[in-house]
Amino acid sequence: MPDIRITGEAIRRLLLQNQFPTPPERVMVFGFRGMTPVSETCSWQAAPEASFASVDHTHLRCTVGLWDTQTDDVYLTLGSTAPHTTYIDRARRNRGFGANMNLTGRFSLVKGPHPWSSRTSHRALRQSGTRVQRRTTDDLDFDGADRVEGGYTANNLHCAWCQGPAHSSFASAGCTVVQGYPKCTSRGSRPATGDWASFERVLYTGRGKDQQTFAYVLLNGHDIARSSWGTPLTPRVRFGSRGPLATAVQQALIDGDWLAPEADGKFGQNSTLALMRAQEDLFGPLADDGICGPGTSSALGIEWPDGIGDLEDPADLEPIVVTE
Repeated sequence: MPDIRITGEAIRRLLLQNQFPTPPERVMVFGFRGMTPVSETCSWQAAPEASFASVDHTHLRCTVGLWDTQTDDVYLTLGSTAPHTTYIDRARRNRGFGANMNLTGRFSLVKGPHPWSSRTSHRALRQSGTRVQRRTTDDLDFDGADRVEGGYTANNLHCAWCQGPAHSSFASAGCTVVQGYPKCTSRGSRPATGDWASFERVLYTGRGKDQQTFAYVLLNGHDIARSSWGTPLTPRVRFGSRGPLATAVQQALIDGDWLAPEADGKFGQNSTLALMRAQEDLFGPLADDGICGPGTSSALGIEWPDGIGDLEDPADLEPIVVTE
């Protein structure tokens, strides 16, 4: 299978497909689960390449990157958007608490330390706002049989404490992490290393230096692959979607008594959890992925677009008044 060229245009198509607003800030953060960069060198490029990888909760098998919305340059690093099995196993024996797996969507990050105060504290990006995640109590992976919940879980973006792709240990209980080691007290304040060193520089002294907040888009590798290959895309509504399609899904959920009124066009925690309840009722307990596409929209009785050609960037729409 050919490598995937991740371009600014492919990212724009992906945002439009999912009705994620294009961020007003210059730099956007993204994570593609089950995909790793081809190059071991981190730099801004027009079309860096990545390839598919299987998430095993033991090795870094994801791409964490940056998109310059002004120049369309893309920056890729090796990382993980999934927790390590050490934390999963520990949490499994504690009713699932202590590790989680974020569902996909568009979120917000803010500059700050991780963790707040300890000898390992280093410059990072912290979770801002709520998300939806799964917790497992039966095995060492995450699937539709696992508990789902919303809320704030401090799923930050920080250094992985990991040498590289062959290293079978990294520090994540649910956070997004980037390969390397940080500058911190426990390391004698030695300089950061690996992909993290360059990633942190971009955020704090490079193109992201004037930003305090960053939009964070988390999706699967096959999502960006389809967009990069020019495959015809059909719309999706999931956590972070905005606009008329999000409103239509909310209204259908309200009509089916899965969501409390009113529909505001902002698909967040409550809407996502309601959608998952609807999917369980309509399709069974293993079908609750929290994503509304052609199949779910048909079951909900929503007229769904065949493609993304007539969709607007939600950032260009009139501001939506939050009612819940």
